[in-house]
Amino acid sequence: MDNSLGLVGVESFSVAEWHIVFRTETRVPWLKWRAWGRFKHVLCFGYVPVADCWVFFDPGDSKSDLLIVPTSMVDPILQAVASDDAVLKVRPQECRRRSRMWVSCVQMVAHLCGVPSCALRPDTFWRHCVENGAEVITDVRPVWNQGRSEEGEQSA
Repeated sequence: MDNSLGLVGVESFSVAEWHIVFRTETRVPWLKWRAWGRFKHVLCFGYVPVADCWVFFDPGDSKSDLLIVPTSMVDPILQAVASDDAVLKVRPQECRRRSRMWVSCVQMVAHLCGVPSCALRPDTFWRHCVENGAEVITDVRPVWNQGRSEEGEQSA
């Protein structure tokens, strides 16, 4: 995979597999009704072996958080981040088509993790991840919002 820095060997410092966390709750009140379906927010994390550290990315409403955590300190953070949520594991891919019209947690995580998706909502992004070979690590039982469909969003 190409890197924008133009550095040779930088891949060894990259995350080889991202874990995407799909949250069923959000702290942003207006997103509770806007994000239809079971998932309301996405964030991601991954391991960098050469540095023996973990990278956590949480695109927030007012600011995004990027944490670099040494492996020796990661257990409580992993418990807090992914304890009751659905988690997929994905390998980054080159994405030929990317929607830039909307900046949301879904688009930010899709771009960072290299998942081809033009989804606007977390539920559709989940489907795109699985369609592109993501491995389900954990799942939450579906609680579908009756009367809403995902037909308005197209697959990448």
